[in-house]
Amino acid sequence: MKFYLKYIILLLVLLGSFYSCSIAKFIPEDERLYTGAELTISSDSVIKHESALRTELESVMMPEPNSKFLGTYLGLYYYYKNQKENPGFINRWLYKKLGEEPVYQSDVETFEVQDLLLNRLENRGFFYSAASSEFEE
Repeated sequence: MKFYLKYIILLLVLLGSFYSCSIAKFIPEDERLYTGAELTISSDSVIKHESALRTELESVMMPEPNSKFLGTYLGLYYYYKNQKENPGFINRWLYKKLGEEPVYQSDVETFEVQDLLLNRLENRGFFYSAASSEFEE
């Protein structure tokens, strides 16, 4: 029984440390993090080299979302910690090595991305195409 108790305590300590790195408390109230985009291609005919087309279309999807490591946004965490009045040497160093600015949904210019997607489709010969976007809650 004591063998399992050690692992349970270790698991709780690890979960607590990941929870302490949560960035939810730093995000402004009226903002949401941009977590990426999903591309769906629908066509009424067969598309030759659809994987190449998908790769080209995904390359123009911008901005890039913030990176995750083990389910936490470490770069954002050190960015927000560095914004404090006296962040300390270790937090400043970790910010320089790992930190990244947050990407909010309000930073995403959906019309520009749609125009780029339509441009790429027309360049590849897919005329009269349509592009749309929506944010999920």
